[in-house]
Amino acid sequence: MLAKFKRIAAYCRSSRQALVIAIEIGVGLVICLMSLLAFLFLTRELFQAELNLWDFQFAQIVYSFRTPLLTSLMLIITNFGAIVPLLVSTLIVILLLLKRHRKEAALFCIALIMGAILNSALKTFIARDRPQISPMVIENSFSYPSQHAMNSVIFYGLISYFSYHFFRSRKLSIMISLASAGLIGLIGFSRVYLGVHYLTDVVAGYSAGFWWFAGVLTVNHTLRFYKLFKEAA
Repeated sequence: MLAKFKRIAAYCRSSRQALVIAIEIGVGLVICLMSLLAFLFLTRELFQAELNLWDFQFAQIVYSFRTPLLTSLMLIITNFGAIVPLLVSTLIVILLLLKRHRKEAALFCIALIMGAILNSALKTFIARDRPQISPMVIENSFSYPSQHAMNSVIFYGLISYFSYHFFRSRKLSIMISLASAGLIGLIGFSRVYLGVHYLTDVVAGYSAGFWWFAGVLTVNHTLRFYKLFKEAA
């Protein structure tokens, strides 16, 4: 085992591509661990009175900012966490297939579809009721974790990831990543503003989304690294 690790280390020193992939795997593992710990911590504290009171107080503060104009804006923004990703992801997968990027298309589909299934399973298992304070949208599913928040992290995370790997312009990929981060934050805020989620639902959605997003990419990079390592052996 030690000899194999030495061979891998030597391979990383001799190949810049392998070194970059190895670093990405390490970063992915760290994000996975941190996101999972954050989600587990929130879930453990979920039904504690102190956390529920904090959720309620934060919601009241957000509701105090409600105006007809801001409500119209939030109703538009919240769709970027559900309807828009569904439509855009379909177009992206078709484009990737036309460009013969089959592996990337499969990665995109697996990350989004399995992420939605994971969210549904978590909602059913934890079974937290929706806020009943002042909802502006009717939702029938359970509340925790927020699917919009989780979907947005996975979808816009993938958009940022693919823009970094496919676009030659680093400035453009950075702008897309910053826009994606801002949109993810606004989507989460819209869910609290509209009264369909508590803040902890949104934060848990972000945590689960980052865990799944980083996990899928880490597995993908690990398989790529293993393939390159075998070919170089």
